[in-house]
Amino acid sequence: MPGASALILTTVWIIQALIRSQGQIFFQRATLSGLLVLLALVVASPWLAGFALIGAAVQTGVSIFMRRPRRESARQAPGGDSRSADALSRLGFGSTAHSAPREAGDSEHPAGHSQPPAPSSGGSHKASALAMSSLSTDATARRDAADGIHGFCGALTGCAAFLACGPTVAALIWTVLGGALCALLVRVLERLRIFDWLPMLTGPFCAVNTALNPVFARWYREPEPLTAPPFELAGPITDLVSGTVRASAQVLLTDHLLTGLLVLVTMFVAGAREGLWSLTGAVAATALGFWILGWSPAMAGLAGYSGFLTALALGAVFPRNDAALIVRLLVPLAGACVTVPLWWLLQQTGMAVYTWPFVLTTWAVLLTQRRWVRREVAGAAS
Repeated sequence: MPGASALILTTVWIIQALIRSQGQIFFQRATLSGLLVLLALVVASPWLAGFALIGAAVQTGVSIFMRRPRRESARQAPGGDSRSADALSRLGFGSTAHSAPREAGDSEHPAGHSQPPAPSSGGSHKASALAMSSLSTDATARRDAADGIHGFCGALTGCAAFLACGPTVAALIWTVLGGALCALLVRVLERLRIFDWLPMLTGPFCAVNTALNPVFARWYREPEPLTAPPFELAGPITDLVSGTVRASAQVLLTDHLLTGLLVLVTMFVAGAREGLWSLTGAVAATALGFWILGWSPAMAGLAGYSGFLTALALGAVFPRNDAALIVRLLVPLAGACVTVPLWWLLQQTGMAVYTWPFVLTTWAVLLTQRRWVRREVAGAAS
């Protein structure tokens, strides 16, 4: 039955979009990565996973709604029902523009771009370009939504809302409102062409939730204090390991140790480059954090989570493969370390820091690299 087929494909599309939205927090479009991240969320709290899924669903739904075509003519599918074919087309199935099959681990061009973004000349073969701006076609938007690109900021919004307010109506309102605002902000930035090549990263999530955070402050619950490890396990190496694992979990806004371990497993499953760079960034930033910030924030993972993301982005997703080896190694490492004092500076303002250190540092490095490349090209042409 054509109607039943459309319903099944719709369900599959929705499930895929929600799962991949979780993986896109870590630049991964593979369904397995999304499932592992979802498992990491469930381990921390089933409520946390539920709110992440709600946020992803809201952002994805609003994004698709805003990109729907104003007029859509039904096309008769050969040997099939026109209504069923039209329904499948609206969901991105059977679209002639994107009908080529793609493996879950294949590399992805940014949404709406036919070439990889400058200045990178390559990147991780299993990592998608996260939330790249585009004046995308309707079919491209559906494909990107299915890959989770239009849902990860909403997923993080759900995490932020639940961890701040607990399983309350206030957290639900925050999640729904924040997810919708993330979709709106991404669309506005696309229309204004502010991010023609620069990745938005988690910028929309940071901007929306920094604004919403004080609005819901009256419903905050007291966070559980971080306790020191047992005496027999205490020591600088143990502290560094624990802080690094918690930093991996803090990407999802929690400090649960098992969640952090699952996140690291996810990165190594995605690829050796992804795993090594994310781990290296988390270790370097956490070690620096113990020195600059002190034991408590570093042990909670707050010093290292932006370093995790920054090293992953600059080392595996947007690397300068045409640069010297020393540059390719030092730039992601230096970027990860810069996030530590930047985290401290942002915290002094009283704002919710979220992943701003990662976003601002990565933007600064990519902008600098682009200007450097343009200067080299101009010098070679003269």
